[in-house]
Amino acid sequence: MVQPWIPELLLHYLHILRRDYSVLQQQTAVLAEKQLKSKRSLSHQEQSLVSHKMDDVIKSSILTGEVRSQVEFEHSVVDDCLASVHS
Repeated sequence: MVQPWIPELLLHYLHILRRDYSVLQQQTAVLAEKQLKSKRSLSHQEQSLVSHKMDDVIKSSILTGEVRSQVEFEHSVVDDCLASVHS
C-alpha cells in the first residue's frame, strides 16, 4: 500500500523540477542572446577592419602609383581579416 505522504512528496519534487527547468530555459535564452550580440559585434568589427584596409590600400595606391587588381585586393583583405581575427 502506498503511504499517503508519497503523492504529496512527488508533487513537491515535480514542482521543484518545473521551477528549475523554467530557470534553465531563461538562462539559456539569456546566453543565446549574448552569443548573438557577440557574433553581431564581431561581424561589425570585421566590416570595420575591411573598410580600414580598403582605405589603406587606396591611399597606398595613390602614393605609390601602384594599381592592384580587384582580385588581388580582395585576397589581401580576406587574408588580413583572417589573420587579425585568429590572432
